[in-house]
Amino acid sequence: MDAAAYFSFILTVMFSPPGIANFVICTILRNRLHASIAAVVAASGFMFLNQAWFAKQAVSHYSLMAILAVVAMMITSHLAFTIGEKILRAKK
Repeated sequence: MDAAAYFSFILTVMFSPPGIANFVICTILRNRLHASIAAVVAASGFMFLNQAWFAKQAVSHYSLMAILAVVAMMITSHLAFTIGEKILRAKK
């Protein structure tokens, strides 16, 4: 797979239902560590929902896709946490 396929996988993970739920949840969290934990949980939820596709992959490809799913959810959760921190909680 090339870089474009990896980038499209990351975008797919970010805009999947677990990714959107992760974004919403992380905007209301008050601790960045909790946002990181939410990202790992959301990535495992994405992998659970797509386990039939993941089961067809080779082991090296499966490992890379699992790492990319966690990276995508980390990007989503920390972006949402920063938005929540700067915009939603800055009104105090």
